Amino acid sequence: MKPMHSGNYDAGKIMGPIWDQFSPVKVRKDHHEFLFKILKTFPPNIKIFDSCLGSGLDAIPLAKRGYTIIGNEFDENYRKTAKNKINEEKVKIELINYNWLNLNQYHTKTLFDVVLCVGNSICYIFGKEAQQKVIRNFHRLLKKDGILIIDERNFQFMLDRQKEILGDKEKFVSTHSGLNKHFLYGGEKYYPYPVKIEENLVIMGLWETGKTKPLSHFYFYAFKRNELRKLLDEVFGSENVKQYSDYQEKFNQEAGFYQYVCKKS
Repeated sequence: MKPMHSGNYDAGKIMGPIWDQFSPVKVRKDHHEFLFKILKTFPPNIKIFDSCLGSGLDAIPLAKRGYTIIGNEFDENYRKTAKNKINEEKVKIELINYNWLNLNQYHTKTLFDVVLCVGNSICYIFGKEAQQKVIRNFHRLLKKDGILIIDERNFQFMLDRQKEILGDKEKFVSTHSGLNKHFLYGGEKYYPYPVKIEENLVIMGLWETGKTKPLSHFYFYAFKRNELRKLLDEVFGSENVKQYSDYQEKFNQEAGFYQYVCKKS
């Protein structure tokens, strides 16, 4: 399989303009508080590389706090939405559209204090070799003692409950108390729910409330438990990788997301 599934480009055409409704501020409250807490350990004039800008939902709040932000977005649909929002909010963010696999060609001298790869974005990359290269490229961008903040969905949760999740969507939605943690990276109008769960692939349908068919699909590499952690350990060293479960330091095998803070020594 290619490093990035072509179907994700089609999703960008639909989701780019409505991403703020799919991932509204209130849904991202815990996420932003987590970022702010981690970044408090740095001086206020740090330089941040947001590797997956999206519509700017992370970069804009960070820019408002005075951080210098370079926003990278490979998909022109999200980049267009981000540019409009940046202008509306009157913040300064430099926009670029670099391929993660070739970051070493673009940034040979500029080093960052922080690299962000959040929103489950690393899961767009298929194949261990490509995943290793991306993580090494992020590591290369960092100054000494700089950090990579990266996250992933708990796809192991979905793999373990494949038949239950795909068997009866309405029943699972109505009876599973942890649904919001695991799937609802969305707002009141739009939400995600899997339509296919395989060994290394989860296809996430993008649904509009009340509709019987998804608007589009995201194609994710389904990292198994500790698979991404091992890749991070290989590059940063296990002693420099700190793992969180839904922003809490203790490990929870039923968490919706896992976050990692990786320090370059």
